[in-house]
Amino acid sequence: MDESGGTERHSHRFCHQPAGAHRLDRTSDGLDEKILEAVLADKFDLAKAAADYEQQQQENQKWMAVNKKLREAMKQNKWDDAATTLDEILKMAPN
Repeated sequence: MDESGGTERHSHRFCHQPAGAHRLDRTSDGLDEKILEAVLADKFDLAKAAADYEQQQQENQKWMAVNKKLREAMKQNKWDDAATTLDEILKMAPN
């Protein structure tokens, strides 16, 4: 359960983050404290943040595509295809 009493949910089993990424420290209103500190200290790199965001979006699209591929294979009882897709997922998952 999260701080508000709700349950945090994820749309997929593996939560992928780029190498070196860490879960963000968020304030109670959902703001990232490290980002706020960097902005206030005039050290926030907007171009880097935008590039990181774009990379994360591309990774999310890859995850969604492979997840859909797995669901479709399982729905159609194509177990060899599902096993191959699971191998793809394992290769994508962070170690």
